[in-house]
Amino acid sequence: SAILKDSYRLFFDWIYPQWCPFLTRAAGLFYAKPKLIVPLLKLVSELAWCRNGRIQFESYLPNGLLLFREIATILTTFSSNLLNVINSDQSTNKDDEELYDSRYKPIRIAMQALSRSLSPAYLNSGTFALYGDMTLKNVVHTVLNLVIRGISWDDINNYEKVRLEYFTLLHVLCLFQPISVVELESSVFFQIILSLREGMESTPTATSNAPMQCFEAIDKIFTFVYENKNKTIENSTPVLAGSMEQFRQHTVHEITIEDVISRFGTSSFYAQSWQKKNELEGKQLEAGQKTSGFGIFVNLLEALFKHVITEKTPNTRMVSKPMLPLIVLAPDAYNIVKESLIYGAGRSGEKAMEKQGVYAKSFAGLMVDINDSLTVKNRDKFHQNLSIFVS
Repeated sequence: SAILKDSYRLFFDWIYPQWCPFLTRAAGLFYAKPKLIVPLLKLVSELAWCRNGRIQFESYLPNGLLLFREIATILTTFSSNLLNVINSDQSTNKDDEELYDSRYKPIRIAMQALSRSLSPAYLNSGTFALYGDMTLKNVVHTVLNLVIRGISWDDINNYEKVRLEYFTLLHVLCLFQPISVVELESSVFFQIILSLREGMESTPTATSNAPMQCFEAIDKIFTFVYENKNKTIENSTPVLAGSMEQFRQHTVHEITIEDVISRFGTSSFYAQSWQKKNELEGKQLEAGQKTSGFGIFVNLLEALFKHVITEKTPNTRMVSKPMLPLIVLAPDAYNIVKESLIYGAGRSGEKAMEKQGVYAKSFAGLMVDINDSLTVKNRDKFHQNLSIFVS
């Protein structure tokens, strides 16, 4: 009923600060009891929702930050406790319906609450980093780890409501909190990027347009990295300089298949995508296999070009937006993908050599008059070239 600003303000003044510690305590006690934790999380999600712009606080009041801190504390308490249960394998075998009610539904609502709480309408998240407050970093890290560890990739796709909230959360994080995404540990960062890559190839539904969300999310993350790639402690803030150093660590970080399975489990998308890649290459999944951050650029560009070539996504504007930042950030990865696609075009089929020549000519025209920048003019020119590439 608190739809308007005044009614929401009355509710906020009633619940904060008197009842917030009670909600946090309840989240720590009833995290494994669906009939109790689900209504609590729904309350938190509703409290975080800036519906019809109802959450408006005067600029001289810290209420927006206080609201987020309480929401984040509740979500972190719930997520960390449930994650401990999952990691210690204390959960019993359940059928699909029971598993959804006891685990997936609470996690889904927690994702929804976090997405809503990151609204820029009332949250200036930079304040947390400025004063060394770990609230934002902790809640993002804990909830993402809970999702990755607690829900298999197959089940994310099988449950429409879970899938909707998962890609919405990734979209919101990349749009409004790119620093938080870049600052994740490398294994989690890789999982997020690979999820976005898989989401690009999914089919839109009546309630979710995951491909468009993923295109935009990838664009925002790598545009943020490009715009700040030269930031250091000497010419920037410690927070921004630290995030860029973390991204550089991502690009050289190596992770083994054992690390992936230990960290996320065999049912995670990270492990399954690795298995799928080996199958496509005719290889066996062997101990000690490694991947690095550079491979992410190749992986994303390959997926984007296949979208264009197969005309799976008719909106070339949406495809061009994430493609250009990846190319200017990692030209070597672009060259690898380009040569691979040209070579692959000439390997089989009728008029193979002719097709190879067409691919080579198309790729040559793609980068005509394109410079190493992400200005509006350069983006528009690249979109024009990509449209010609498709035709």
